Amino acid sequence: MPAPKALSFLPAAIVGLAVISTPLLAAFEPFEEAGEAAAFYPLDWSVNEVFLAAAQADVSIVRYGAADNIAIVRITGSDDAAALRATGAWLVLNAQAMGGCLIGPQLSDVQSAALTNSRGVI
Repeated sequence: MPAPKALSFLPAAIVGLAVISTPLLAAFEPFEEAGEAAAFYPLDWSVNEVFLAAAQADVSIVRYGAADNIAIVRITGSDDAAALRATGAWLVLNAQAMGGCLIGPQLSDVQSAALTNSRGVI
């Protein structure tokens, strides 16, 4: 007996749900105490505001994300995620899980030093 037409969409719906939920579950996986994390700041924040917030949290920016309000930062201790949230980050997620879609160009040491020096944050 053939499957009813009402249930014919079920395999596609299951695959679609798996495709959407897998990266989201991976994003909320706890990140290692030392590694990289994606810090999401308010949507209207500029790169400068994100940089200053990361500096206040005492973390290093590895690169910026696809949008100006996302920074990939180096986590060196267990308190870094809380410090990022205290400086305005909405979310701090596992960067390895989110890296494929949200990465921007990596900062070279020269660019990073120039940006730090221009803000007087050293």
